[in-house]
Amino acid sequence: MPDPLDALRLDAVPIEPRADFAADLLRRIEGREEPMPPNTTRLPSVTPALHYWNADAALVWLTNVLGLTESWAHRSAEGGLQHAELRWGRGLVSINYKRSRYEQYGPTNVLLLAQDRGEVDAAYRRAVTAGADVVRSPQEDPTGYGFTVRDPEGNQWQIGTDALEALRSRQGSGE
Repeated sequence: MPDPLDALRLDAVPIEPRADFAADLLRRIEGREEPMPPNTTRLPSVTPALHYWNADAALVWLTNVLGLTESWAHRSAEGGLQHAELRWGRGLVSINYKRSRYEQYGPTNVLLLAQDRGEVDAAYRRAVTAGADVVRSPQEDPTGYGFTVRDPEGNQWQIGTDALEALRSRQGSGE
């Protein structure tokens, strides 16, 4: 019995790559060509920068406990973290080693917007398991659903849903 899906299949058509494709690829792999510059129109227009006495410990805490993702890190010749970029969704947070003029900056408060309650609850479980200083446990309020923890150097991190987005989705579903 013939396969009824055969009628939907198209003939295979060989594709001819550009003649210079292999040479371009090899040049990029071998580092003989500058990388493409980042598309700065897609970067957030505001990036909070936090300064830590122990930037290495902050990097570990923020990635393991809160779930941010390390995008890049610059280390000193001795190996200590100087600067790092962490990602949360489409947003960025810059963390830096606290030195010289940055010594005056005290703790701050950063809000990380979660996709949904499940992401908030998962982050809260990680934070509690890691022994984070819980400032506010997960709850619903006019700003959405979320919680707040304090990192080892006193910065407060709020993770929550956006109340406006929640309101839009409730209105769209007819609730």
